[in-house]
Amino acid sequence: MKIKVNWSSLLAVGFVTAVLSIAFFVFHLPDFWPQVLAIISSAFLGAGATAWLTNTLLRNQQEGEEAKEKNIRIYEKKLEVYSKFNAMLWSISDKESFEKVKDMCMKELIFVISKDKIARLTESLEEGMKNFENIDKAGESYAKITALLREDLQGEAVGAETSKIIFQVYNSISKSQDEIPSVSNSSATAQENETKDETVKSDWNRPETKAIWTQFDNNEIQCWHFNAYDVTIQKKALDSGNMLLSLIEYAPEEWRTERLKQIQKGDAVFLFNRGGAGYVGLYRATGTIVLRTEDEKLFMSEDGGQEKEISMADAEKYDIYYAIGDGATFVSDIKVEPILIRNHSRNPIGTMRQTIVRPNSDNVWELLKYFDSEDK
Repeated sequence: MKIKVNWSSLLAVGFVTAVLSIAFFVFHLPDFWPQVLAIISSAFLGAGATAWLTNTLLRNQQEGEEAKEKNIRIYEKKLEVYSKFNAMLWSISDKESFEKVKDMCMKELIFVISKDKIARLTESLEEGMKNFENIDKAGESYAKITALLREDLQGEAVGAETSKIIFQVYNSISKSQDEIPSVSNSSATAQENETKDETVKSDWNRPETKAIWTQFDNNEIQCWHFNAYDVTIQKKALDSGNMLLSLIEYAPEEWRTERLKQIQKGDAVFLFNRGGAGYVGLYRATGTIVLRTEDEKLFMSEDGGQEKEISMADAEKYDIYYAIGDGATFVSDIKVEPILIRNHSRNPIGTMRQTIVRPNSDNVWELLKYFDSEDK
């Protein structure tokens, strides 16, 4: 802490001492006066030094307390803004919500974040926007931002490992959410909420759904929400006739693949375009394919059958993201045939960030009505 000198007190003491000393020499005072002057001067010097020291300590203490209170207010404001911003960041579900995040960044975040963090924040936001349609890559960018805000609050540097841990925590929470039956926009029955893997058995003859549902083989099928890993690559594969809905996983994750294995022939799959914030296709599942890597070997199982070792060349048509060469542990596909494709996506049931999950009956009805409506 920088100590400020009270020059007025020092000048006052010096002035009194100088006047007494000059008086002694000018007026040739008797011998006892020097002793008196010495005592008086010492008293003035002592009092002045004490007053100066006390004043200096009090002023520095007051300034220290003011600085501490200011830092506390700044910290509390940062915590408030960072918490709000971070919650918005991880809740991004469409381009509109991403714009809200950028808007808050310029209205609030920019005024509290340390200036040396701005460049890194901007870089991570750009990465998130660039990879917006890829949940995992966008999540890695969001984790970097969360780690950056945490670093700014705690005043200590954090490494890349911190952002990886944050992303793992988010993935773990998402996985747990996947195991809980989703809540629809309308009231779900208690029985629906208690049933984990509900098979939809409602009245399929409703006018708003009959047109589509007659294309399925029976009235007791499973319905699935599938979030495209990268919708641009996914659409390119479908448009070229490679009718696979594909996901990838890296060790130790494999829960998405385990869920995909539950899909049966004839199930309905609703393809979600996260970047376009809506559903773009309704497909009938015709089977599944799972590619697994182990010790530089590649194995494939089809429709739940026994695994067999295959070559990289044989696996190429199933690996639409070329993820095996990138170190992926699983490449898992749903073989599909199209029922209805939408030119303009819309989301009638709210945010569903999971890659693959079973929507409940009410959500299925909303999706069927959406797909059965006129494509505008």
